[in-house]
Amino acid sequence: MPVKLPSITVVTPCLNAAATIGEALESVRSQGYPGLEHLVMDGGSTDGTLEIVRSFEHARLFQSPTEVACRLPTRASHSPPAMWWPG
Repeated sequence: MPVKLPSITVVTPCLNAAATIGEALESVRSQGYPGLEHLVMDGGSTDGTLEIVRSFEHARLFQSPTEVACRLPTRASHSPPAMWWPG
């Protein structure tokens, strides 16, 4: 009988991360985990970060001021929180 793996939510906070966000998103996607949800919390990027995030279909983008972005993951996630390190 196959084992059902639990759902996992990865939260990636970012701000003007155009130089690194693509590599981070690709790293998460390449894990191949079947129950993976990837939330990207952007705190107001102006450097092309948003366009890069939107090019990855697996990632869900949330845009808001930095203070709000730190509280949003627990409301946006489909998985119960296991660990959370506020920024």
